[in-house]
Amino acid sequence: MSEEKLEEINTIAEFMEKLNKVKELERYKNLEIVRVNNKTYKYTIDLFYRGHSNKEYQLIPSIERINKQTYNKVTATEYTLIFKAKNEYPTLFSETDNPLDLLVKLQHYGIPTRLLDITSNPLVALYFSCNNNLNIDGEIFIFGCHFAQSYNDAMVERLIKLLARNDIFSTKAINLSDLFLILTKDFMLNPGIIHALIKKNNWEDSLKNAINLVHFIYPPRLFERLHLQQGHFILFLNDYKYDEVNQILRLNNNLSPIPKDHKNIIARYIIPAKSKKHLLEELKMLNITESTLFHDNIDKVCEDIVLDCKGRYGKKWHQTSSF
Repeated sequence: MSEEKLEEINTIAEFMEKLNKVKELERYKNLEIVRVNNKTYKYTIDLFYRGHSNKEYQLIPSIERINKQTYNKVTATEYTLIFKAKNEYPTLFSETDNPLDLLVKLQHYGIPTRLLDITSNPLVALYFSCNNNLNIDGEIFIFGCHFAQSYNDAMVERLIKLLARNDIFSTKAINLSDLFLILTKDFMLNPGIIHALIKKNNWEDSLKNAINLVHFIYPPRLFERLHLQQGHFILFLNDYKYDEVNQILRLNNNLSPIPKDHKNIIARYIIPAKSKKHLLEELKMLNITESTLFHDNIDKVCEDIVLDCKGRYGKKWHQTSSF
């Protein structure tokens, strides 16, 4: 899909037409229907969206984007940011926070993390594909996920602790069988089943497959903005190499972008630069604006009020205002 010519979205009507046909796309059907051992399983697909104001942007979280400018080691960058945040605001970024809540808080307050913002509202993603870089083509992504691919809080916490946070888990190598036991703890009623899987060597491929999934996060609604933007996240784990001889995952200090032809990306569309202003006007009619999406940020809302007044009254505004 990365090499094909992508279709363009110029109006909300065109976008809605594409959304109405998502379930007809082959990539959607490939996620919806899973065949295992000659048995067919059908999943309900959750759809998520992300907009880029520049089509050249990669699907990579902010911690990795700044990483190249600092330590060139994502875990070192992350450790420094978290340490300073906790030092400045110890009650806000508490030591008692579970790892996922901490990452969500950091992301909310603008500190780069290994979370990538996505939304369950396609119009929110469309807004973010238009609101910057007005002279550059944007891009919008539709992700598909069946709920079995998203983890409950306990599993997410374990993944973060073991494969995503060297400030919590400092070892750079993890035994695969130990990892399997830790991640599956409390998720099977009979511990003997886990050991049987290990003995039969059926667990190894399933575990590596689980680690390599796109990890969709259904976050706790800690902030109003998550409600306003219907926000969700993708969690990025540290890159690793698998030592087959010793059955060990060796972690490195970087995060890799999600390929734009990844199986969980059902569709991509180009947002032409020439259509961005028109799309923003259409979105404004539907009350999708910066002030509604960031309503918890008083500065942004007040700035939008001022800009709206300037737009309404033009020269008369300048004659009566000290701005």
